[in-house]
Amino acid sequence: MSRLAQTNFKNIEKKISFLSIFFKTFPYGNIYLVGGAVRDLFLNRKTNDIDLVIQHVPKNKLELFLQKYGNLYFVEKKFGTYKFIFKNNPDLIFDIALPRTEESLSTSRGGYREFSIKSQKDLPIEKDLSRRDFTINAMAYNLRLKNLIDPFKGKQDLQKHLIRSVGDAKQRFKEDHSRVLRAIRFACELQFSLSRSMVQTIKNFSVQIDEKNFQVSKEIKAREFIKSFFSDPIQSICLFERFDLLKYVFSIPFSFQKKTIKRLKILQQKKAPLSLLLVGLIFDLPSQEQTIIIRELRFSGFPTNCPLYINQKEINWLLAATYSLKTTKITDLSNVEFEKCFLAPPSALLLLLLQAEKESNPKQIDPTVYQIQKRINELYRITNTPKGSLIAPLITALDILQYLPDLPKHQIGKCLLIVREKQLQGTFKTRGQVLRWLKSQS
Repeated sequence: MSRLAQTNFKNIEKKISFLSIFFKTFPYGNIYLVGGAVRDLFLNRKTNDIDLVIQHVPKNKLELFLQKYGNLYFVEKKFGTYKFIFKNNPDLIFDIALPRTEESLSTSRGGYREFSIKSQKDLPIEKDLSRRDFTINAMAYNLRLKNLIDPFKGKQDLQKHLIRSVGDAKQRFKEDHSRVLRAIRFACELQFSLSRSMVQTIKNFSVQIDEKNFQVSKEIKAREFIKSFFSDPIQSICLFERFDLLKYVFSIPFSFQKKTIKRLKILQQKKAPLSLLLVGLIFDLPSQEQTIIIRELRFSGFPTNCPLYINQKEINWLLAATYSLKTTKITDLSNVEFEKCFLAPPSALLLLLLQAEKESNPKQIDPTVYQIQKRINELYRITNTPKGSLIAPLITALDILQYLPDLPKHQIGKCLLIVREKQLQGTFKTRGQVLRWLKSQS
């Protein structure tokens, strides 16, 4: 084990404040750090998912012990799995379980919950690890003995940058169809390759199964795709396309063109946010298909403060703006229409998209980014507004009601648009000019 990995494991040990007391209280008990945490510590990646397996301790005694040091929530009590939050550090959350075995039910159709799970406190840790999906996730670190348990050569696969199944890949995917998506996600997140046997197994799987029999919920499909796509847009799309899996995620047939890859590559280099990357992916599709895909991906359900959050409002705005530009010449847009496209808050993203489109397909882009930028600068000059700022309106709806009290309500919006257009043209430069004009209309 490298010095860096040793340091990472020691840092985790320090976070578990009850370790020494646990080992004194339960002389035969073992605590293992398992799963993704072990993988990430070896790779020196930040890990938020700390999973512990506690062995040789009866469930009731373990619960009483843990409750002294934090709050214990039963996730699946009958299976011996808990969520543990330290009293002195509520931001530190661990998942704790007893060793378990899993067997696919005879009635299983491939759903991730279709397992018979048995919790056994004295089960060898190797048996617990054997139920896991990939070798790089099937390692355990014994916090008492300070040694690694690696029965499936997961550390070796980490060094080879390889995603490989624990046991027979065909059986693993048959047990849980979502593992196919997880394999692609880990390949994208870690920049690893899929093993030859796994590649062939996924190819066979995608041929043998149809959409009705693909037993993965919309939520899991969306989450796994978004995680993959956000980690590496091009690799994820190429892998999903290679294995003909996009139709399961998007619920419609989907194939992309070479220019899509070019566009995504440029957007990735420009560090575009997820919403813009997604628009770049579906940019060439008919609007109806765009709507279906974004609707399916919304099931991912990431919170608004997460970079994986699907900002549908922003995406819809970008799609509407790009549609306008596909169907209307830049010179045909009124100043108000142009402002909505290029001076509204998401407009910087639209310009970034158009720049990427120009670079990926320079002979066909219309309007050019140069034309757009020239007109933006002209509007800032006419309205005497600092570049990059929103152009402040000269009046509000209340002003119109004051000067034109008899104007029907449905005409107020139209009146505001007229004033805004004249402001952007330079006809109106001050509030006083607008108010005098309103007074003349009464």
